[in-house]
This record gives sequence, C-alpha cells and structure tokens, in this order.
Amino acid sequence: MDVALIISLAVLVVAGYAIAKNYDTKLVLFSAGIVLMLAAATLGLPILSAGAGTGTVWLESVKTNRAGFHQAV
Repeated sequence: MDVALIISLAVLVVAGYAIAKNYDTKLVLFSAGIVLMLAAATLGLPILSAGAGTGTVWLESVKTNRAGFHQAV
C-alpha cells in the first residue's frame, strides 16, 4: 500500500473516533486537515499549484488555511 493512503486512513479513523466521542467537530476536522497537509509536505506531494506556492513547502498549509479563512469572511 502507498504510504500516503495509510496515513490518510489513519487520520480519518482518528478523526472519526474523536467526532464519535463528541469532541468539537470543527477543531477535529481542522486538525485532521493540518495533519494531512503536513504529511503531504513530508512525502513531497504538492499542496498548492506551482505558481501559488510560498516557496517553502512547510508554510503552504498556513497559506491554504489563511486563504480559506479569508474566503469565509
């Protein structure tokens, strides 16, 4: 199996368990998204398109979240 698939399934199982245990859904899903983006960065997978990147793969998850928050407001 691919490592990215195993990590994704593990994060989804943990997130599902946390939601089933009545943890705050927004916090659980936000944390799961951050973990998945950092895992993608660790594995060398692109998070943003080539032109929209920050130049530092570790900051792309922050830029993605910032863009999402600006879009929601």
